[in-house]
Amino acid sequence: DENVKLKLANEKTPTGVAMLLRNLGDEFNSEHTILRLQSENDSKKYNACVLLSPGIEGVAGNAWHNIASQLTLPTFITQLTKTINMESIEEIGQFLSNDVIENIFKGTEHFYLVGYSFGAFITLEMARLLEETGKHGQILLIDGAPKFLHKLAIDQMSANWTEESIQIVLIAGILNTIFPDETTDVLPIITECPTFESRIDKLLELAKDQNIYSEGYLRMMTKALYNRIKITLLTDVNCIKPLESPITLVRPTEVSVVDIEEDYGLSEYTTGTVSLKFLEGNHITMLENPKLTQIITESDPVLESDRSFQKYLQSNVIAE
Repeated sequence: DENVKLKLANEKTPTGVAMLLRNLGDEFNSEHTILRLQSENDSKKYNACVLLSPGIEGVAGNAWHNIASQLTLPTFITQLTKTINMESIEEIGQFLSNDVIENIFKGTEHFYLVGYSFGAFITLEMARLLEETGKHGQILLIDGAPKFLHKLAIDQMSANWTEESIQIVLIAGILNTIFPDETTDVLPIITECPTFESRIDKLLELAKDQNIYSEGYLRMMTKALYNRIKITLLTDVNCIKPLESPITLVRPTEVSVVDIEEDYGLSEYTTGTVSLKFLEGNHITMLENPKLTQIITESDPVLESDRSFQKYLQSNVIAE
């Protein structure tokens, strides 16, 4: 890892909010708060599994179905469509906690949480709630950490952001996500709308010819994303309750935030170890890198504890 060459994101790479909006997920299955994804292990009873948390859209998209299909663990993903009006990570965490603690990890010895981008907030909060029940586990963050996300948002919005500036940048970002090849500057059209509702109406009018998402889903998603960008901007990166579980951070080789610690400040978030791995690509393309599933598999805490046990046996050869 010492020889990894990092480079700055090029001009064609989406930045800021556009970078967080990789896609708006799969509307068809979006109502399930915890969705089980098809993996290589579909057994109903299990003693180990992995829970994924997607990006700021909070819904499983194709990338997650592809990743899950190559994992040997039972694989679940959190979906946030029922949390659209929630304005804090703690509130979202409380909403998810019963499902996660009583259903997903009830019969497992360890927990295994994987969070991508904004999903790092959810993952760290879930880890805190699971640790409070006495469980320990492993956390894997894919280009996500509170400090990184806060800096990413502030770099684009400026420290003097307003609710109006978030709404305008967000709606332009959604239109870019739906129509990536469209070059018309939509900012002036959105800016002249006086309220958030009228801006959303304008978004729906401009997006009426697309057939990927329904009007209701787009309206809901816009409000949810607005609240989540605000959560990111308002995050107090100095108010930290450290965890005990180890964290692995997977970073892309293309850098989107400069002037930040190599581990995105995560060493302050746990008393456990923080490991760093690099993957070829940028914040968006790294999810397509086949090596990512390999890293997720290798970081499974059950494998980790097996490896530790093997080391223990090797270093404590019992005399006959």
